[in-house]
Amino acid sequence: DMLSEVMPVAPLPQSRAHDVRLPWDGVELDNICG
Repeated sequence: DMLSEVMPVAPLPQSRAHDVRLPWDGVELDNICG
């Protein structure tokens, strides 16, 4: 999971991690990886 490498989501509840991951997908990841 690329997101976990950039921003650890382990401490977050599974549902919270999923909610955070949606807006990040294709948005923040482009800024971080690109």
